[in-house]
Amino acid sequence: SFSLIPRLNAAGRMADPALALDLLLARDPIEAGRLAAELEEINQERRSIEAALADEAFERVESTYAGGRVVVVGGEGWHEGVKGIVASRIVNRYHVPALLFSIEDGVARGSGRSVGTVNLFEAVERCSDLLTRFGGHAGAVGVTLPADRLDDLRDRLDAVLSELPSEAFEDTGEIATTVRLSELDIETIEQVSLLEPFGQGNKVPLLAATGVTMADRFCVGKTGDHMRFTATDGAASVAAIMFRVPEIDTVCACDSVVDLVFEAVAEHWQGRVKPKLMVKDILCHAPGDADARAQASAGPARDSSSEATSKKEPSGMEAPAARQSGAEPATARQGAARRALLAQLPYDELTRSLLHTFIGASAPHRAQSDALEALGQGMNTLAVMGTGRGKSLIFQVHAIREAVINRRASVLVYPLRALVADQAFHLIAACTALGVRAAVLTGDTLQPARDRAFAELAAGSLDIVLTTPEFLAIHAERFAQSGRVGFVVVDEAHHAARARSGERSAYLELPHVFERLGSPTVLAVTATADAHAADEICQLFDIGRVVVDKTIRENLELEDDRDLTARENRLVSIVAAGEKTVVYVNSRDQAAQLARTLRKRVPELAHAIAFYHAGLAREDRTRIEEAFRAGALECIVSTSAFGEGVNLPDIRHVVLYHMPFSATEFNQMSGRAGRDGEPATVHLLYSARDARINERMLDAAAPEREELVTIYRALQTMWRSHRGKTGEESFSATDLDISSMCLAIDARTPVDERAVKSGIAIFEELGFARVEGFDDARRIEMSERPGHMSLTSSTRYLEGLRTRLAFTTFRGWALDAPAHDMLARVNRPITP
Repeated sequence: SFSLIPRLNAAGRMADPALALDLLLARDPIEAGRLAAELEEINQERRSIEAALADEAFERVESTYAGGRVVVVGGEGWHEGVKGIVASRIVNRYHVPALLFSIEDGVARGSGRSVGTVNLFEAVERCSDLLTRFGGHAGAVGVTLPADRLDDLRDRLDAVLSELPSEAFEDTGEIATTVRLSELDIETIEQVSLLEPFGQGNKVPLLAATGVTMADRFCVGKTGDHMRFTATDGAASVAAIMFRVPEIDTVCACDSVVDLVFEAVAEHWQGRVKPKLMVKDILCHAPGDADARAQASAGPARDSSSEATSKKEPSGMEAPAARQSGAEPATARQGAARRALLAQLPYDELTRSLLHTFIGASAPHRAQSDALEALGQGMNTLAVMGTGRGKSLIFQVHAIREAVINRRASVLVYPLRALVADQAFHLIAACTALGVRAAVLTGDTLQPARDRAFAELAAGSLDIVLTTPEFLAIHAERFAQSGRVGFVVVDEAHHAARARSGERSAYLELPHVFERLGSPTVLAVTATADAHAADEICQLFDIGRVVVDKTIRENLELEDDRDLTARENRLVSIVAAGEKTVVYVNSRDQAAQLARTLRKRVPELAHAIAFYHAGLAREDRTRIEEAFRAGALECIVSTSAFGEGVNLPDIRHVVLYHMPFSATEFNQMSGRAGRDGEPATVHLLYSARDARINERMLDAAAPEREELVTIYRALQTMWRSHRGKTGEESFSATDLDISSMCLAIDARTPVDERAVKSGIAIFEELGFARVEGFDDARRIEMSERPGHMSLTSSTRYLEGLRTRLAFTTFRGWALDAPAHDMLARVNRPITP
């Protein structure tokens, strides 16, 4: 029909309509062929004349139109048959009614087209005293008048149409429904045809798709004013075409997401049938007017904040100890005063006060209350609860109760160093506000900071320590020397259930560690404990009370787009919906880069998109969280640093853009969606390529033995050379200098410069080196005869090894597990 109808129509516009009628009635194929060829020739002439007239008419409009409510232009010799078509094109560009006149012998004969709900016939009728004759209807008119009255007609029509509201000039149509591109299959499209016959009283349904990317855009047609493209949301793609595109150069250059209005058709071509969109309108997204509050709230999202942090190690690979050491004096004083008041409360009232501090007016659910009651009675307890059901609330409240009432310290044990870093930021801030001091002790903690923390623990000024099982086992004596540890938490305790199989031997040492600590109360928490795992945990930690919450989070859905070829387009479509979204990536640099991309491609939400990671200053992180909570931000692109301790119930989308580093991270990230019980979606957009990137990042943060040998030889070579030349006992070298020396020593074992920093920290922990200063000011002194030490004596080495092993186990499941199994991991606990 798109080929046939213009040719039939050309007969009436350019020659004799009887040609079209004769062709339709022809029974002789030869005669029909002759008539068709004649019509084709006439249509080609129509196209040429129309294109020439359009160019001349637009040039005339651009030189005369001053932005009024109507366009009136005319020219000598303009063809009668195509004036209406060109008038429609002028309307599409300028969005006001247009009248196009052909002038001959002092008489102007014109054709007009309207826009929106403007009744052009009534407007022309009010100017009838200027006209020789006129006719038509609300949407189109024919007008004849003396050529010297054209300017008068333009002024009169402009005055008449200026009485109308601006909304009357908006060309609107009823959209039947908004659809996802994945819904537009042949079967669905052909079902729409059951509504035929279509016509003026039963129009073809108009559909809309939002947040769409126009890929593979081309201007087509002899005049270049049609556009062919592929409409995609990253997950589904459909061929599309729009005819007579207004401002086609601008639209064709549009890289932002768009909204499309279209008719969906089943295109038959060369024996194949495929969906196609006949596009009626393209709405390119443009920057919105961000109010001052949104701009202020999104301040930390400025690109400048990425410059200072993009070269640092990925978030979750190190504990930002320097930023966690203490608070502002005024905050500390306020916290001390709050603690003094809390200490005067009875135990039950203290519990209620702390719960209100953490969760406001909400009440803890039954399992949380039961666990807190058991801990209050000194019972070792196992709590099995699904992701997002508030396990951390239990041990945070009890740890603070122990500090305030009994002045006892708590040790929180996490399976991975990255989880310690993620948990620490908000827990430390929350504790400081209550006058309770918390700190991190892992293999990443520098020796001076370790000594200071153990001294404070013994002195009673440190109340909560976040650590790993390896660090606790190796340094059990120093923890025991304080004589203050009264509560120990084993988070993600299902790791301990597998310890006897050799996966995490450090957990098997914990019972002996607890004995040396004076048998503190133990809380083990997990979302994954079947009967066997629960028995293992209870036997290992002498647990007598088991609390189970079987709640299933039915509101969560999982959208599986792993290994998607165009995941950026899919992400753009998700963010363009304007619902509260958290996008997780695997490095700080990626957080900043992806946020910039989203601001460009979803410009109307640019002010509402921020990036977030552990390298940002505390005040910036807090501002971003508050803006996200208040709705000034709609999307945060973050490393795993975002979410722990941030109680945001209304996150509608969690996007795993890159692969998490462990099953625990997967659960925690995914579980942050829809905590208010309203529908929410977890989107899997990571790929096998991300797994390889993660492996390289983990290898750099935790070098293997062969790499450590090469780094050690390089350090010894550089130290001896420097000492021989200068007599100095220490030398200065960048990570790149040391990496280059490693390559010179052993080209078979290339060492990434990012691994150098980790290697030096391991050697310092083992006593093989002494380090003073940081970064460019760092000076290294090697031990002359360090003796033999096992690498397993280094907490940092052991933690890195466990992190790599955890990812190796997780990777296969993350890439190959069925989507329903992955959703079950998030929305329901595995209970005994």
